[in-house]
Amino acid sequence: MDVERYIEESNAIEGVFNDAAVQQSLEAWRFLEDQDELSHEVVKETHRLILKNRQPEVAGKYRDVQVVVGNDRPPAPGRVPGLMSDLLERKPSSGEEAVRWHVEFEKIHPFRDGNGRVGRMMYWWHCRNLETEPVLWKASEREDYYDLFSEEAVNRDLYQTVDPGILENWEEDTVERFYVGKRVLNKDSSEEVEITVKGEDIFIQKEIMKKIEEALNK
Repeated sequence: MDVERYIEESNAIEGVFNDAAVQQSLEAWRFLEDQDELSHEVVKETHRLILKNRQPEVAGKYRDVQVVVGNDRPPAPGRVPGLMSDLLERKPSSGEEAVRWHVEFEKIHPFRDGNGRVGRMMYWWHCRNLETEPVLWKASEREDYYDLFSEEAVNRDLYQTVDPGILENWEEDTVERFYVGKRVLNKDSSEEVEITVKGEDIFIQKEIMKKIEEALNK
C-alpha cells in the first residue's frame, strides 16, 4: 500500500490539496498503524493529528452540535459516543465488511469535520489487519465512492428482502409484529431486532436472517 498516494487521494476527495495536510495525515497514519485496537481514544487522537493545524478547535473532539450532510441528517450529538462504542466492538472479518464498517462510521459522522479522511484511514487500518489491499478511492471517481452511502446501497449491503412465509413456524403474534414492521423476536436469544418495511418489501439484517434460518432448519 502506497500510503502517501492513498492520503493524497483521500484529501483530494475533500478538496484538500496542500502538502502540509498530507504530512499531518502521514503523522496520523504512523500513529494509527502502531495501534493494536481501535478505541474512542485512538479514533479521537487520529482525528486530532489530521486536523490539529487546520481546525484545532474541533480536532480530536466528538461533535456537540447537530450537523446536516447533503440530504442526510446524522444522529444527534448525544448519541455519538454510544453509537461509536457499538461500532468499535465490531471486528470486520473481510475487506467487504471493512467497507461496511467505514460506511457506518460515516453515517454516524462523529466529528464536526474531517470524518471522511479519518474514516478512510480507519478502513485502511482494518485492511492492514486483515492483510488485504484496501480500495483506493480516487477523487476523480468520488461519485462512485459517494454511492456507497446511498440508502439503496446501504440496504443492499446490510439488509435482504424476506418472504414472510419463512416465519410460518413462528408464533402468530411474532409474525403479526413482523408484518407491521415493528420488531421481530429472535426466539433463540430472546433479543429484539429492528426490521424495515418499504411498501410491500420487508428488509431484515442479513446477519439476523442467518440466525432465523438456522433456527428454523434445526
